Amino acid sequence: MVATIIAILGWIVAIWCIVDILKKNCDIIKKILLIVLVLALNWLGVILYYFWLRNVVK
Repeated sequence: MVATIIAILGWIVAIWCIVDILKKNCDIIKKILLIVLVLALNWLGVILYYFWLRNVVK
């Protein structure tokens, strides 16, 4: 039960990151790579994007 809730929250946060990535004004290759990173690494990808890559990619 708890694992299911954590997984669902992970997908919700990943979708939020993807929407944020799509709003960025950068080239399509960077967007695709970031989306793949977030989806492949799930929680780790979200943490990397939120704390490091969100400020690097403008």
